[in-house]
Amino acid sequence: MVHQLRILQPGQMKKKPSSNMANAESSADSLKFSGKLKEMLALAAFVLVIAIISVVSMDLLLIPLIALAKNEPALFTDIFVIAILCCTAVFIIYRLAMTVLYWIKNGFTVREITASLFSGRLRAFLFFLVAVATVTLCILAIYNLFQFNTSLITDMAG
Repeated sequence: MVHQLRILQPGQMKKKPSSNMANAESSADSLKFSGKLKEMLALAAFVLVIAIISVVSMDLLLIPLIALAKNEPALFTDIFVIAILCCTAVFIIYRLAMTVLYWIKNGFTVREITASLFSGRLRAFLFFLVAVATVTLCILAIYNLFQFNTSLITDMAG
């Protein structure tokens, strides 16, 4: 198959369609200083409102937790460990149930489901348990750092 090279004259060239990014940049460049200032003030106000909401919501969450950790450290530790274990168990049971239901919908027999669960799924499940254990250790390390920091602050406060 022979391809012919077609030479275009300057009047025959097609213009490339402009992208949305180019339009956005040109509209941003065409704004006057007052328009740019209004946009910057709106963005700054949005960031400030989000920061205030974050601080207030974190204070509402952390103050009761810190008070519980200070007044009842054993209870706080028990609640923390139980919450991690419960969340992990619920996630594992949910994933296992969804997988089995998917296999049942697709017509797998009980023998095929059992074989699949104990072959590849068992390895994946063990890998998941190792990953969860690693994350749990990291969370416990962060928790211990927070607990040490809280006790340090309360000792310094008097």
